[in-house]
Amino acid sequence: MFDGMLKNTNSNRGLANFIAYPVMFLYLFNITPLVVPVPSVFYITLSVFFAVFVFQDIRNYVRRVFIECYMTVVLFVALGVYGTLLSVMWGPDETYSVQIFIKSILIMFTAAGLVAILSGGGSGKSVVDYNSEPVVRWVFELFFRVCVFQSIIVLIEFVFPNFRDAISGVLVGRGNIEEDHPFRFHGLHDSGGFSLTAIMGVAATYGVFTCVSKFNGIVFIRLISTFLIVMAIAFVGRTGFFVFALGVGLLSIRWGKSMLSYLVGMAAIASVIVGLFSVFFPDRFEYFGDFVFGYAFEFLVNYSEHGNLSTTSSDDLASMLFIPDIVNVFFGSGSFDEPNAGVDRSDSGYMKTMLSLGLVGIFVVYGLFLSLSVRVLRAIKFDHDLRYFGLVFFMLMFFVEIKAPVFYQNDLSRLFWLVFVSAVVPWFVRSK
Repeated sequence: MFDGMLKNTNSNRGLANFIAYPVMFLYLFNITPLVVPVPSVFYITLSVFFAVFVFQDIRNYVRRVFIECYMTVVLFVALGVYGTLLSVMWGPDETYSVQIFIKSILIMFTAAGLVAILSGGGSGKSVVDYNSEPVVRWVFELFFRVCVFQSIIVLIEFVFPNFRDAISGVLVGRGNIEEDHPFRFHGLHDSGGFSLTAIMGVAATYGVFTCVSKFNGIVFIRLISTFLIVMAIAFVGRTGFFVFALGVGLLSIRWGKSMLSYLVGMAAIASVIVGLFSVFFPDRFEYFGDFVFGYAFEFLVNYSEHGNLSTTSSDDLASMLFIPDIVNVFFGSGSFDEPNAGVDRSDSGYMKTMLSLGLVGIFVVYGLFLSLSVRVLRAIKFDHDLRYFGLVFFMLMFFVEIKAPVFYQNDLSRLFWLVFVSAVVPWFVRSK
C-alpha cells in the first residue's frame, strides 16, 4: 500500500527540505496577512486536501492516521456537540466547543498530510521504511529551526522598532500585547503572547536536549541558537521562561552531570553577545534595562524584594482557578470563552475544559491526550534519548495547560499532532 511513497532521490530530498521550512513556519505560527486575511493554516489544509485527492500514496498515509484515530475523531465530535448543547441550554449560545474540536480534527488531518508529503526528504528516510524515530527527530529539528528564525525576527524587532512597525502593517493583529506593553513583540505571528512564548520555551528545551544527548554535532552553534530563543522569550512573554526552566530541570534528571557544563557554556556565550549588544546598540540596551527587564524578569525582582516568585500574570491566573457550583463541576455549563450560567470565564486550559464540559469532559479530553502521548512514546522506544525528550515534551504540555489550552488550541497543539502522526503511523505499519 505504501510502495513508492516519497522516494528518497537526491533531487526530491533537496526539494522537500526547501519546502519544509516555510511550510512548517506557516503551519506552526499560522500568520494572517492583511491583504488576504485568511490564516496560513487554512491554505496548508487546502493544499493537503488537494494532495490527498491527487496522490494515492498520500491518501493511504492519511487514511492510516484516521484508522489509528477513529475513536479520537468520534470523541471530539461528541464533546463538541455536548458543549454546544449545554451552551444553548444555559444561555449565550456559544459554538466554541464544536468549533474547537472540529478544528482539532482538521489539524490532525493536515499534520498527517504534511508528514506524508515532506518527511521522505527531510528525515533522510522515507515513511515507506516504517521507521518512526528518524521522522520524529526530523519534525523536532524543523520545529527548532523555525523557532530560531522566529526568535531572530523578534530580536530584530527590538533592535529596529521600524521593522516591528513594518511587520504590524502587513499582518492581522489578533492580540493586544502591543497596546498593553509596547516593549513586547510578536515577530511573524498574529498575536504572540502566550501561544508564541510557550512554544519557544519548548524549542529552547529541545535545543538543550540536542546538546546534552550529543544529537547535534555542532554544539557551539546549537548553544547560540538556544540562547537566541531564550533571549527572544523576554520580549514575547514570561511563560516561556518557566517552560524552559522546567524542561531543563526534567532533562537534568537524565543528563545531570553534563547539563551544568552546557548551561555554563550558554551563559558564557550570552555574556559575550549581551556585551557586544551594549557596545553597538547602547540606546536599546538602556531601554531594555529601564523597561523590558522589570517586566520580563518580574519574578526575579519580586523574589529579591518580597521573597516570592509571583508575577501579575500568575496572580491573575490564580484568580481564574476556582471551583464552580456542583452542577457545573460535574456536567459543565457549555461556557468555554464567555461567562455562562453564573460561572466566570477562565484562561486556564483545565478550567476551560471543566467549565464547558464538566468533570466528564476533563477525564475524556485529558485521558485521550494522555493515551495519545503514551502511544507516541511506545512508537519511539528504540531511541531512548528521543523517547525521554518525548516524555519531557508531553509533561511540559500538561504543565502549560494550567495557564491556557495547548492540546486543542494554540501553536503547541499543531506541534503535538505533527509529533503524533510522525510517530504512530510508521510504527503501526511496522507492527503489522
